[in-house]
Amino acid sequence: MRGLSIHFAAVLTVTLAGSGLRGAGNEEEPPSSPVTEAQVAVALATYEKEPLGEKGTWAVEVITAYAEQHPEKIKVYFYEDAVPWMISDLAGSPTPELMGAFVMGNVKAQLRLGQPVNNSYAGTLEVIRVYELLQKKEPAVKIPEVERFRDMEKGGALKKFMDDVDARYRAREEQNRMEGEALPSA
Repeated sequence: MRGLSIHFAAVLTVTLAGSGLRGAGNEEEPPSSPVTEAQVAVALATYEKEPLGEKGTWAVEVITAYAEQHPEKIKVYFYEDAVPWMISDLAGSPTPELMGAFVMGNVKAQLRLGQPVNNSYAGTLEVIRVYELLQKKEPAVKIPEVERFRDMEKGGALKKFMDDVDARYRAREEQNRMEGEALPSA
């Protein structure tokens, strides 16, 4: 079990820019100043209605900026076990859309619960929803890792799996933090 030691906002920014999704005629620019909670509410509502396309991309950028500006309120981690579709090298896969979906589901759950705790289950549910929308637009889209998670959710096993993933990584992070505090300073 390896964790991805990458900051999600940086990954999304690079991925969205490289995908051609950012700046593709998007009238609404990503925020350059602090994002307000009112803007977050608009972005979440916009994304809920239209996760794909320019408006969805804009909403992900707003939420990403908010999360980056408020790390005390939002914690999103891309754990390898939770996002295997991101790690596999699938030519032409809709990774930016799925990454955005993972972030949006994760952040929405954290804001709803009022707890800054990574929620891979909520992120994965949104990945499944967006994946199904992508398949309606392009039936040839097939990502086995997402299909497996969809099957697990139908069978009632996905929540426990993702909760276990989050718990394992939180325990590892806590252990690393404790070991770091125990190290003598040079």
